Amino acid sequence: MKTRHLILIGFVSLLGLTVISPANALEFEPLIARNANDTVVSAGIVGQPIIFETVITNNEEDIESFEIAFTTRTVNDKILDHQKQHILLKYGETTTVSYQFVPPTEGNYVLGIFYDKQPFLDIVTFPALEENKTYPKKTVLIYSDSSGDCIVACTDPSVVTIDVGTVVEWHNTTPDKRSVSTGNYVEHKDGIGWSSTDRFHSIIIPERISSFLFYQPGEFQLFLAEHRTQDLIGTVHVMSDQFREADKTFNILNKIMNDDEFGIPISSLSINPKNSVITVGINDKRNSLFTLDVYKTMLYKQVGNVYLNIVSDHNSPTWCDVNDEIAVKAMLYKDPVVQQFLQSYPSATFEHFKTPDEPGNPRTYSEFHYGIFLLRVLVLTYDQQGVCYPVWGYTIGYDDQTSETKGLFENIYVKSDGISQPISKVKKLSTPYEQTKSGIDKHNIQCTEEFTLLLKPETRKPVCVTGDTAKKLIGRHWAVPVSRGM
Repeated sequence: MKTRHLILIGFVSLLGLTVISPANALEFEPLIARNANDTVVSAGIVGQPIIFETVITNNEEDIESFEIAFTTRTVNDKILDHQKQHILLKYGETTTVSYQFVPPTEGNYVLGIFYDKQPFLDIVTFPALEENKTYPKKTVLIYSDSSGDCIVACTDPSVVTIDVGTVVEWHNTTPDKRSVSTGNYVEHKDGIGWSSTDRFHSIIIPERISSFLFYQPGEFQLFLAEHRTQDLIGTVHVMSDQFREADKTFNILNKIMNDDEFGIPISSLSINPKNSVITVGINDKRNSLFTLDVYKTMLYKQVGNVYLNIVSDHNSPTWCDVNDEIAVKAMLYKDPVVQQFLQSYPSATFEHFKTPDEPGNPRTYSEFHYGIFLLRVLVLTYDQQGVCYPVWGYTIGYDDQTSETKGLFENIYVKSDGISQPISKVKKLSTPYEQTKSGIDKHNIQCTEEFTLLLKPETRKPVCVTGDTAKKLIGRHWAVPVSRGM
């Protein structure tokens, strides 16, 4: 009798993907949560069991023995419980499988179900609440409208303002399941920045209610996928008691507005006397390299993680064209990764590849080329609410025409993920060791400018040395020059 076994795969990278089981596999119905009274619920009670169940059908003719697994985690990806279950199920038969979890403390939990090589066949976030505590609730609908702007999905309301300790319930009224995540600004070692942790993430099937307990203040943006650069469908603003005493925050913002040393172009400030919400207008056209998100990060670093209504506020929209080669080149020469590449290879050539306009999100790329090395920089133009010529990401590699192995564009480094990785990659490209390790033939090793490539006679190990040193080593027969392309 054949048996299918579990393979556990990384959790975060799988969020946002639509998982389709192969034709010859188990078929899972969406998870349903019930309490001890057999009532369908979207939240649990601390210390009381919550029971998840799914209906499984065997679509494989020659296999009757299967192994599945349930995993419960915190929203920070800490595994709290992992249970395997062995199932005997004949072809065409159906069975109900249940899993029980007792939430130990108040907070949010994430449940996922695995089978064979499939990642999360279903995933749902649910909060655990204290039994004798009152929690305000807010309902948000996920809907689609083929006649409007929400062909894929939007939320109603699109902007939600709540207090800390509120439970938000999402109802999916679309005909399809939706993979939904939130993110927010939190304190990091380098200041306030974007966080992919402490957030809601669920596959929300039609008619399912998925809940989340917001117990931290801040701005939470809701996305249809894990990539926060696209598919924004809503925003949740969570306010704390500290923020309601808004005078201190307003005074800090007023100082920033009147002091150019902060580098944050606040053009307007206003406060709503009913709810103490401070609206901050940003002239995000002042610096073509800074997006509104960059200014948000800078502001939160100054005022802390409290909700601010930060909006684009500029008098005259600046339009730009990604096919403007001169302007794009001038912008890229200010980019730190490009500067690092040109520091190693000052005579690298520049080429800009133009592309037809794409309404709403035109993008193209430029290349810096030195020898076999290439730095490709992806650029795009935001709409009138964004900025001109932001760097979206980098691809770094080599193009060895004499080798069957191509190392060109192996990795894509997204700008929003930070620039330490691409800068480190540029530095590694400069060393003979890293080039050899990457599969480049020793005769095609590229040295940084002002250096000469030699081979040690005994080991044939490539080295890069200055011109004067090369003459001395060759004269003393301690190294030999390299014939390219051998």
